[in-house]
Amino acid sequence: GDFVGVVESLNRLAVCAGMVGAFDESLLRFEEVLELMRQSNDRVREGKCLINIGTTYAEMGDTETAIARFEESLIVARACGDVEVEAACYCNIGSACSQRKETSRALESYDIGLRLLQRVGDDKGVAECMHNIGAVHFNDGNTEEAVTLLDKAFQMLRDQQEVQLAANCLHSLKAAYVRMGDSERAEHCVRLIQEYSPNEDVVSVAEQIDAELERRLANGCSAEEEATLRVQLGDALSKNGHVALEHYARALTLREGAGDRLGVTECHTKMGKIRMDQADYRGALDSFGLASEYYESGWRDGRTRTVAAASGTYYRLGECAVQCGEYQEAVEALKRCLALREECEDEEGARECQGLLGVVYQKMGDTRNAMS
Repeated sequence: GDFVGVVESLNRLAVCAGMVGAFDESLLRFEEVLELMRQSNDRVREGKCLINIGTTYAEMGDTETAIARFEESLIVARACGDVEVEAACYCNIGSACSQRKETSRALESYDIGLRLLQRVGDDKGVAECMHNIGAVHFNDGNTEEAVTLLDKAFQMLRDQQEVQLAANCLHSLKAAYVRMGDSERAEHCVRLIQEYSPNEDVVSVAEQIDAELERRLANGCSAEEEATLRVQLGDALSKNGHVALEHYARALTLREGAGDRLGVTECHTKMGKIRMDQADYRGALDSFGLASEYYESGWRDGRTRTVAAASGTYYRLGECAVQCGEYQEAVEALKRCLALREECEDEEGARECQGLLGVVYQKMGDTRNAMS
């Protein structure tokens, strides 16, 4: 009979059975194909068939048998020098080990698979493998490492115009950015997902954080965890100022109770920014004034980033004071800002501060200082 036709028919039946969850039927057909491959001594297709069988076991949740089949395929692939099948074996072993929470073995297997894929020039496979490695790191709590890999995978898939795979990668990136509290980048991922999959109902960043907050509150999370998620939720809802303020205020109360002065300062700063956006300059002045108290009492840690953050708070304090007609308070805040920006060698920021100082002096009628 038509040997090739029989094999193709059995493969199609196996795949279709797997798609509808009839895994026993799928395995039966794949085993028939495997026997035919062995009878015809087709080692390459034998290796591929063993991968299909292993994948089916993995979908059934039997990862131990799946790994055994992948390792069997690996032996066949090496015997016939099929590097592509060898790479697929390692990647599938990595996936099964990831299901089993065997992180070290998963990463080791994926790493070998990645190098083999790079060797054969399979750019799509390389990107998918990077995505999978990033997911393992994410699940293991290594979020920054995950972001690096996921972003690289996305860039590759985008360049290859692999639209669906790129969208899948963006979902993983969004989750990582949400965990990091980077709402801006998470929202950017949402916008890109909507471009790639316009018909997909994408969960917003705010909804995702809110769901995580509810889950943790139900499980009795700490005040620190709740405060962190409240701040993230406020960031995600910044365009809805009143709601954002409610979350920041709750986080502020929690952090005050815990004696977290740096966290309290962050809340006051974020509340000040929202109030500025709402043109509530008096409220913003109070918020930035409270934030500045931290910087006046032992905050120095020697890091330029901290000095820059402090200078930003004083600049906004000065802006709000000007809007409220509190010119002397504005001068004091802006002088403090200028000193800090000069300290961290922020020349552009220093010029910006000097410019606003000049405006304030003019409003005060102090032309000598305005011109200096």
